[in-house]
Amino acid sequence: MYAMRRLVSAVAVLTSVGFPAFADGCARPSSPPTVPDGATATVAQFKTAHPALEAYVHAIDAYRACIALMIKQAPNGTKPDDIKKMQDASAAALDESKTLSDAYLAQVKIFKTTGQGHSMSPSAPH
Repeated sequence: MYAMRRLVSAVAVLTSVGFPAFADGCARPSSPPTVPDGATATVAQFKTAHPALEAYVHAIDAYRACIALMIKQAPNGTKPDDIKKMQDASAAALDESKTLSDAYLAQVKIFKTTGQGHSMSPSAPH
């Protein structure tokens, strides 16, 4: 019961301070993981980078879902510019996520064709 009162109080405080402040509750992930260089990275570096990349992409997805919820729950009278800013922030996060994923896949391809992954292929001499 106490937890429910705290939740209701928190929501009341957040909505009373205005929508833009309430939308700030969507925490954008920072510090994207580093994509290994496919020409020089080791298998271990790729194995470490992959779950970090996945976690970051999932965090971006959660951030975007939060923004979508804030837009959906926007009070009447919310300025169109505020909605547009949130939509732009969501789109920028999606672009960043796609760019990071594309960079990782490109480096995996390089790794498999020219890096250490190339020397592990069955046709390569050992």
